[in-house]
Amino acid sequence: MDTKTPVLLSYSFRPFFLLNGIFAILVILLWMLTLHGTISIKLPAYWHAHEMLVGFAMAAIAGFSLTAVANWTGRPPVSSKPLAWLVFSWLLGRLAMLSAGFIPAELVAVLDLLFPLSLCVLLGREIFAGGSRRNYQLVLILAVLLVANAFYHLGILQLVSNADKFAIYLLVHGILLLVIIIGGRIIPLFTANWLRKQGHTSLPINQLSHIGLLLTVLTGLAATFIPAHPVTGVLAILASLVHGFKLSRWRGWACRRNPLLFILHVAYAWIPIGYLLMGLAVF
Repeated sequence: MDTKTPVLLSYSFRPFFLLNGIFAILVILLWMLTLHGTISIKLPAYWHAHEMLVGFAMAAIAGFSLTAVANWTGRPPVSSKPLAWLVFSWLLGRLAMLSAGFIPAELVAVLDLLFPLSLCVLLGREIFAGGSRRNYQLVLILAVLLVANAFYHLGILQLVSNADKFAIYLLVHGILLLVIIIGGRIIPLFTANWLRKQGHTSLPINQLSHIGLLLTVLTGLAATFIPAHPVTGVLAILASLVHGFKLSRWRGWACRRNPLLFILHVAYAWIPIGYLLMGLAVF
């Protein structure tokens, strides 16, 4: 890291986690005031869902992935000017979405797409340059999220019918796929490392990962395009069972004395719970 680089721009988690925390508070307050009619702002369709996904979730993904990629590849962390641009593009996107009633929808689309495009390019550059083949799939998923966000704006521009609605569902399940891939790596790994230090010999077993990923993709596509079909319900319940079984093999209860580690297991538990609720809702 250059000694002239500000501390805030030395690692991507620093600006993104900070801004994301502030954004989460402000956007909820804004949404509540809008819902109750206290203020009147013309917002695009599904604005709240879009900002939770592209504004909040993808900023968290940027903060984590561009920090972790240095460990994945052995390259220096993304910092300084490239990181400053990424943060600036994120801010531009949030302001553009908030200003949709005052500026052309085409300009909103361009400004909002800058952040996911820049994130995809930056992460791709690091992963491909570092030869981290295991993480090529992450770049592919980010590219899918970028395309989904573009389709959201095509729907807002009324160029493709209902594209904005379908795009929101695709964004939800695309981000969920990223969570499952990364969570499936780090949760059993961190748990195993901690249990070894405590003298445990029974360690986490990571099973059915590929089946879980396949069911995640199939359930996401079904929930997007045929949300009320029995096939979607069956797939969601199968996904719940597989992810629940995977989680049960990670020995989460054994690390309950370590809150920072145990909370990862609790968080991942909402994936099988969510799939179960989705499946039951269909029936």
